Amino acid sequence: MKRIMQLIHDIRNSPLAVRKRWLVLSTVASMLLVLGAWMLYTNIITRAADAGASQVGFVRVFRAGLGVVGERLQNGVKKVTRALHLSASFSNSFTVQVDPKSQNFIMEGLPPIPKTKLP
Repeated sequence: MKRIMQLIHDIRNSPLAVRKRWLVLSTVASMLLVLGAWMLYTNIITRAADAGASQVGFVRVFRAGLGVVGERLQNGVKKVTRALHLSASFSNSFTVQVDPKSQNFIMEGLPPIPKTKLP
C-alpha cells in the first residue's frame, strides 16, 4: 500500500506530459478491464439462458447495443439540428398601437418656459 501511495505521489509531482500519459494508460486499462468483465458476464448469462438454444454471445449483444446507441444518437442529432434550425429561423415582430385619447401627456395649457441666455 505504501508503494502505491508513493507511486501516486510521484505521478502528482511529475511534469504535465507524464501525468497525461498516465491518465491515458490508466483509462485504457480501466476500459479493457470493464469490457473484459462485461464480456465474461454476457457469455456466462447467455450460456445459462440458452442451455440448448443457439448461442447469443458477446459479439451479437455488443452489435445490438451499438445499433441501439447509434439509433439514439441519430435521433438526438436530429432533435438538436431541428431546434437549431427553429432558433435560427425565429423572428420577432410586434406593433404598438396607442389610442391618442388615452395618452397622459397634454401640451395645451402648459406655461411657456422662459428663455435664459447662457454665459
